[in-house]
Amino acid sequence: MKIKRTMLFYRLTLILCIYCLLPALNAWVQNELVEPEKKLDISFYRRPDSKKLKMTPPRLKPRNVIFLIGDGMGLGHAYYTALKIGGPTGRLHFEKMPFTGLVRNFCSDNLTPDSAASGTSLATGIKTKRGMVGVDQNLKTAKNIIEALHENGFATGIISENICDATPAVYSAHVSSRKQKDRIADQQLQSGIDVIMGCRFKPWLPKAEGGSRADGRNLLEEAKNKGYQLVSGKEGLKKLDGYRIIGVFDTLSYTRKPEVSLEMMLRAGLQALSGSGKRFFLMAEGAFIDGGAHKNRADIVMYQTLLFDMAVKAALEFAVKDKHTLVIVTADHETGGFAVLSGKPDSKEPETGWLTKRHTASPVPIYAYGPGAEMFTGIMDNTDIPARIAALLDVPAANFPQIR
Repeated sequence: MKIKRTMLFYRLTLILCIYCLLPALNAWVQNELVEPEKKLDISFYRRPDSKKLKMTPPRLKPRNVIFLIGDGMGLGHAYYTALKIGGPTGRLHFEKMPFTGLVRNFCSDNLTPDSAASGTSLATGIKTKRGMVGVDQNLKTAKNIIEALHENGFATGIISENICDATPAVYSAHVSSRKQKDRIADQQLQSGIDVIMGCRFKPWLPKAEGGSRADGRNLLEEAKNKGYQLVSGKEGLKKLDGYRIIGVFDTLSYTRKPEVSLEMMLRAGLQALSGSGKRFFLMAEGAFIDGGAHKNRADIVMYQTLLFDMAVKAALEFAVKDKHTLVIVTADHETGGFAVLSGKPDSKEPETGWLTKRHTASPVPIYAYGPGAEMFTGIMDNTDIPARIAALLDVPAANFPQIR
């Protein structure tokens, strides 16, 4: 009996030791299996010059809004990227925007959001549960800023490297789960949004044509019948006709410059919308910063942040010339708990660290330039952002009631 008790004691002790060591073992295995970072070609990037952006006189209201979302991009991601290309005094294009703040982004069921819940707050001004798109936690449809602007005669657009994923979906659909991509595609087609550009259009196409739809519908053909011009490839962007455009481009790479970049899509979208003769709202997402952070790959984070920053550069060039356009840059959430830990001031190889491969609850930065930019400073909640945009664009309370 004594021997059995001793054996049981040793077994329990062994099990307890293994249990305690599992987190460390898991972390070691993950680190061993991570692909080494690469020296990526960033020759496409054009650094900002030393000139400051011209300030817009205060209290002016914008005619147009360009809203850029860096998926998963926190302060650490931006600072690390700036250090890599310019050292401690280096600046990215969005870091030169004169008004800045911090955005809290908790959702109704968790301090740590996903892109669906936080995106819904950015688009509709309400809180919801993780995974939900354009609906509140009770599945009631919440009107988004694009729908409210349509009712007031605005032209609108969405651009994303993953067109049916959560961030573009919250501006164009209302579903209980971000996984319902076929339904999201259906609603995007019916949304009336004038410019839809990006990659990964599988939910728009039947399986027989390389898509994911089981119902056999080809939504791109249906879009053409609704009067949209379909474009693809770099040459297609040179042949835009009118402002109702659907641009379908090859899936972008995490580590190679795409044939059609987010910057190119943004410039084309601005060309189309500004040619409409209407005021406009354009949302553009840099979707793959988040993917690099989920992998804990600092090189991918830097690369994708630079691609995103080139789109910001295009937006700012338009706004400086137009003088009536507000540009806002923010993120839906932070991914990875990424931070710069130490390094020599004259070095472009800072020591960095990751807390996790998941999202965190950390606030994210917001940057603004143009008429009304002073409204986006200080500490704010993500639900404040569409409310302030609506107020600046004179959207009547009846058109966007949940933000009042």
